[in-house]
Amino acid sequence: MGASMAGTESTSIPEVEMQMIVLRNLQQEADGVKEVTLAQSNMLG
Repeated sequence: MGASMAGTESTSIPEVEMQMIVLRNLQQEADGVKEVTLAQSNMLG
C-alpha cells in the first residue's frame, strides 16, 4: 500500500499544482474584472 500510494502521489502532485495555478490565475482574473467594473461604475457614477 505504501508503495502504491507513493506512486500515485508522485503522479498526482504535479496535477494538483497545475490545478492550483489555474485556480489562482482564474482568481486573479476575477479580481481584475471586479476592479475594472468598479472603476467603470465609479466613472459612470
